[in-house]
Amino acid sequence: MGQFTQSDLSLAEASGALLVGFNIKTHASIKKKSEQLKIVLKTYDIIYELIEYIENIVKGLIEIETEEVAIGTLQILAIFYRKGKDMVIGGKVTKGKITNGCDFRIHRENEIIGKGQITSLQKDKQSIKEIAQ
Repeated sequence: MGQFTQSDLSLAEASGALLVGFNIKTHASIKKKSEQLKIVLKTYDIIYELIEYIENIVKGLIEIETEEVAIGTLQILAIFYRKGKDMVIGGKVTKGKITNGCDFRIHRENEIIGKGQITSLQKDKQSIKEIAQ
């Protein structure tokens, strides 16, 4: 078991971090210095409270943003089924490009009838990374 030190405060100040400790005592001079530097300093004696505090911080800091961008359109000409749920889709790129590893959706009129991820892309039996119109 240790204590927060002046170097901990210096690192927290330089990186904009907060200091969180479990089952430790904090010296009065370190508390005072952390208040002057406006560094959050928290200590916990109950591990579940510490975990809850960290989880709340992480949930507030991490904002997952996803943006969907249509990069191409494929006209399906044939579908071949392989073992399990795998299928090979043959088609013609009518707009933009198709890239290996991208997610896709299959539309029939205005209804989505399938979706997945491109795991392999081929043209004339050669593996490629993308294919354009």
